[in-house]
Amino acid sequence: LVKWCDAVLATSSTIVNDTYTGIKTLADANNKRLIIFGVTGAGIAALLGLERLCFQPH
Repeated sequence: LVKWCDAVLATSSTIVNDTYTGIKTLADANNKRLIIFGVTGAGIAALLGLERLCFQPH
């Protein structure tokens, strides 16, 4: 699946539920951009220098 994607969106939960490393490995192996999606990953994404996407809720 990853090889056909333009980019990989991973939820913030993947950082704490121990699935992020596997997803990152797949994204890197397929030369895909990996973006953390959601507000809960804001702090850790900033600390680790990860790309993050979050739409501002209204």
